[in-house]
Formats: sequence, C-alpha cells, structure tokens
Amino acid sequence: MSEVNVELYEALKENECHLEKNYKTGEFEVWAIILDFNIREFCEAVGQYYFDEGGADCKLLIGGNIGIKINDIIIEEEEHKLSSYAKCFPDEWDEYKDEILAMENDD
Repeated sequence: MSEVNVELYEALKENECHLEKNYKTGEFEVWAIILDFNIREFCEAVGQYYFDEGGADCKLLIGGNIGIKINDIIIEEEEHKLSSYAKCFPDEWDEYKDEILAMENDD
C-alpha cells in the first residue's frame, strides 16, 4: 500500500490546506481550500467514488473559495496516515505533530 495518493498529495500541495483539532471530539480535521477554478482538478485527483454517496462536507468561504473536509479521503478511503501528508499543512504540522504521531502509533 502506498503512503499517499500521489494525485491527491499534489492537489493538496497546489492548494491551501489546513489541519485543526476539534476539541469537542478530540479528532483532527483536515481542510483543503480549493479555488473555484481548481474544483474540477481537485475532484479528479480525489476520484469520483468519494462523491458518489452524498458528496463531501464543504464550506463556502469568502471570495468564492470552497473548504472541503478531507479526513474521510485520507484516513478512511485511502487508509493513509495524516503524518504522510504533513508537508501539505506546514503551518499547523509542528503544533500537532507529537499528538498525531502518538495517535497513529496507538492504531
């Protein structure tokens, strides 16, 4: 099994991507901020199967950009670790690194 989906990884690197902790659930959330002109390209990188049953959790942001929650894509669909995508969210990785690595080692 590959550590990352190469197409998804490249799409995330080309767009703004954020990692945050949901303190109510204790889970980490990964959001990709997709510019309106990159949506088709992003959907192709993710694959159609992900959007088949009800779509994805999205937020419309200021300026017409869309935030797409991609936890399900990385962790459940691809069965990858968040740490494999660390370079996609450099602004937040250092803040959550130890916690995420500990969580991944428990699995």
